[in-house]
Amino acid sequence: MLVGDFNSRTASDIDFSNIVNSKHDIVSDSDLCYDYSNVLQELNMLSIRKNYNDFGPLLIASGSCSPENFRVTVKVDGKPVNEDLVLDLEKKTFLVNVGEVNHLGPNWSKTINLHDFNVKRLALKKVDDGICYVTLMTENLTEISARLHNMTSQIFATNLTKHVYQLSNTNMSNENLLAYAGPKITNFCHGYKSIYAHRLEHDMNLRRRFAPAEAAKAPTVLCSCSEHIMYEGNNQDK
Repeated sequence: MLVGDFNSRTASDIDFSNIVNSKHDIVSDSDLCYDYSNVLQELNMLSIRKNYNDFGPLLIASGSCSPENFRVTVKVDGKPVNEDLVLDLEKKTFLVNVGEVNHLGPNWSKTINLHDFNVKRLALKKVDDGICYVTLMTENLTEISARLHNMTSQIFATNLTKHVYQLSNTNMSNENLLAYAGPKITNFCHGYKSIYAHRLEHDMNLRRRFAPAEAAKAPTVLCSCSEHIMYEGNNQDK
């Protein structure tokens, strides 16, 4: 049983219930029930609050069945792409199954992506090519959960963030992958060529080497609400 809402207002319900003289409401004469209405009055707090913060939807989700499934649509330059999302707050993972992307261009590939918030790592798996890109992740689990639970339509994102990566020259060994990304992503990428992707937003010296025209030729994949452009390069192997 959850008592209180931990400052996570989700509706306009009252903060307490009045205890009435009923045999069904009073279990015994022991101090099992307390009426805190007088405390609210002393603190000048209203018994009904209509505002809530982003932790309210997260609290609801944590008390519901886990994992949760969502079907959403994102817009890439105005073109829709369907995604199937699986949010598991208990395991702290977020799975993204990207739908058809052929209409976006020849460089786009469908992927299945796993966010592991336990180790802050992201794996983007190209099933047709047998490749699993592995990189650092900056997304926030609480923010993703709040966005999903506050959606008012199927459109999840219209303005996508673009991230640019430089790929390692060699495949990651199983030992290196386990050390870098943990057991969940290692198991997720099992049977695939695991390639480390270095995010160039964190290294402006490397990013200046690539002209914008090269982006049109580089493999591109989609993940929830961001584009990932993958360059082949001479980045230090992992």
